[in-house]
Amino acid sequence: MGKHDEIGFSLIEVLLAMAILSIGLLAVLSLHLNTIKYNTKCNVATMANMIAQKKIEAACTGKITDSNSLLSTATDEGFIIDERNVNSDGVKDQSNGIFNVQTRISKYPDDNNLRKVNVTVLWDLRGSSESITYSTLTRGSTVEI
Repeated sequence: MGKHDEIGFSLIEVLLAMAILSIGLLAVLSLHLNTIKYNTKCNVATMANMIAQKKIEAACTGKITDSNSLLSTATDEGFIIDERNVNSDGVKDQSNGIFNVQTRISKYPDDNNLRKVNVTVLWDLRGSSESITYSTLTRGSTVEI
């Protein structure tokens, strides 16, 4: 029997197959990590949207109070409520609150019965600042300005 009649894989063939497999596994791992990153980002954005909806609903139904805020600024046109360290339930939480919420309620210029409500939710996630803003007009039982 000659040297060329042996059955099996040489060491170089095995190393080459392992290198190709490793590159494929690294690509799958990278895809998985990016999926987790974007899933977290979308989850936080969904929480921010829910907070904004709650705050705008509270402002439109008159359930918003100045005592819930750290800082409230009154102007001739209306007032601004700034809330810091708000958690995913929309409640101030020093340890778990990652959101800052600004609610601005003002008179609508063309109609004194209308109120313009703007809610902006801001957050930082891994060094990236994000925000969403909701705006609406209400004629309902909103707070008096």
